[in-house]
Amino acid sequence: MALKRNKMHSIQEEKESVALLKSLGHIVSSFYEIELNSEEIVDFPISLPNIKIEVSLEENILIQNIKLNKQLLKYKFDYLTWRKKHNFQSLNLEPSFCNMRYQNPNNEIDISIFINEQNRLENNSIYYLILDKIIYTIKHNIKYPSKSIDGYKCIHCPMINQSYILINEIDNQYHLFYLLHEIGHVIVNFLMVETSIIFSIEEEEYWAHYFECTLINTFYKKEAKKYEYFLYSLLEENKAITNYQIELFKYPEKYEKYENKMELYKRNVVEYNLTDEDSINYNYVFEFIDAPFYSASYIMGQENAINHILKDTLIEGVLKFTSIFDK
Repeated sequence: MALKRNKMHSIQEEKESVALLKSLGHIVSSFYEIELNSEEIVDFPISLPNIKIEVSLEENILIQNIKLNKQLLKYKFDYLTWRKKHNFQSLNLEPSFCNMRYQNPNNEIDISIFINEQNRLENNSIYYLILDKIIYTIKHNIKYPSKSIDGYKCIHCPMINQSYILINEIDNQYHLFYLLHEIGHVIVNFLMVETSIIFSIEEEEYWAHYFECTLINTFYKKEAKKYEYFLYSLLEENKAITNYQIELFKYPEKYEKYENKMELYKRNVVEYNLTDEDSINYNYVFEFIDAPFYSASYIMGQENAINHILKDTLIEGVLKFTSIFDK
């Protein structure tokens, strides 16, 4: 699914990233300002279904429901068929029946562990350069916008190969795990440029979760069990939200009433053994409309990360990535 990256991919991605950062009050200087004015459009890997739900979450629930019904009937969309058509791998949507639930990590990000690791290396290795990128990002490129960002997000400017981590929940009790995930994206962003490839969202999330796991294995082994609990909880939530959307989009006429949607949602909450204490809640009945089926993009990456806990280290992960893509 990965495509060969060309200059126009990087220019277009950088234009969007610079515009977003500027809208949040963070000015980024690009060394390629002339190229950034280019209007040429290039194709990116297919990532999500081309579905735009024009419903505002600020509206009354009943109005949201009426508008949503019109668009669901318009699309009447079979997501699993769409995945097969576009050569995505089959999803495992079976519940894990795992009773693991969130537990707070004890640690915060400590930049010194990355500096100490880097100091023992020769400065010409790809691993050294990745540690350098992590250290620089933690020092200079973590931003705290006051609006427009929910939770955590990584923005990449590929022309200058810099990533910016945006955080809007600095008191999040799972801050370590979420921040390590965004650092996973920093690593993937750097390696995509170095190997001249570009991923779909699902592939990018797959590798970001994998590198997040290798960071735990290398620097935070004591948090591995809590991290496993955390991943299982997120995985079951994403399966529940995805399964809910699959049914809703495929058979919209069965769920025209808000109460029918709520009942379907509750069935998935029960099926995936989720509780009211989990971050998933019944307000998510309409939450998917900003990005339908985005939840599915996390599933394979989270399953793979669970399977690699206390196995691959960061340097082993880097070597695995480059052996596959650096050709």
